[in-house]
Amino acid sequence: YLVSKSDIGLSVTDRKYARPIFTGGAIPAQIVLREDVGALWTEEFTGLEWREGIGSSELESIEIGDVFAKIRYAGQIPLKEVSWHGFEGLNWRKTFYIYKDIDRIDVHIDMDYKGRATEVSVLFPTNVNAAASRCRYEIPFGSVFREPYSKDNYKFGRGNWPALSWCDYCDENF
Repeated sequence: YLVSKSDIGLSVTDRKYARPIFTGGAIPAQIVLREDVGALWTEEFTGLEWREGIGSSELESIEIGDVFAKIRYAGQIPLKEVSWHGFEGLNWRKTFYIYKDIDRIDVHIDMDYKGRATEVSVLFPTNVNAAASRCRYEIPFGSVFREPYSKDNYKFGRGNWPALSWCDYCDENF
């Protein structure tokens, strides 16, 4: 991968396909909060959601070495920006390891969360063709392909798709 920073933000490009990995200027691995209503086996999407955007995180450092680039963001969500009861605050630090010669990006996120009734998740704004996408998730003792999940097809997905350590998200070309 090639890593560069410009006025629109961080750019990570796949050298083999000469294609940007993330949507132009978007923060890789965006924090997403939504009101958590329901129990362990059922949940209802109320529509209340907060997404990390430009200005929510601050780029702390970019270190580019011979083997990988290390990029670190830090941010926080003030209580006044979330509109449901139970949320008290969230601070985070995200570190990305983007390798030059390996098709792999490692993401490490440290969070300091206070509150209740809030689901915290991570959104990867990629340039993968969603209509032709496939996603393989690590599960105990193997891996499995799962259908895409989003608020648009919530009734189909009915929950989240967690991965133990990794997921491989791709389309027909990438």
